Amino acid sequence: MQGPGRIVHYAGVQALEAPFSYRCGSVTAHGVVRSWAIPVSGVLDCTTPRRYQGNRMAEEAARIGCDVRAD
Repeated sequence: MQGPGRIVHYAGVQALEAPFSYRCGSVTAHGVVRSWAIPVSGVLDCTTPRRYQGNRMAEEAARIGCDVRAD
C-alpha cells in the first residue's frame, strides 16, 4: 500500500459445525461437532474501499476499523 491512509489489520478463524448421529445397538446419539478451520488474516487500506468484497471477515474489519458500510 502506498501513501497516507488508515491501515487496518484483521485476523480470525473459520468455525465449522457439522450435525451427526451415531447408533450403537438400540441407542442413537445426536449432536453437533464444532471445530476451527482455516486461519484468516489480512490488511486493509481504508482509502481504497470495495477491494474486500466477498470476504466476510474483511468486510467486518472494514466496517469496524474504517467506520464505513461494507455493503
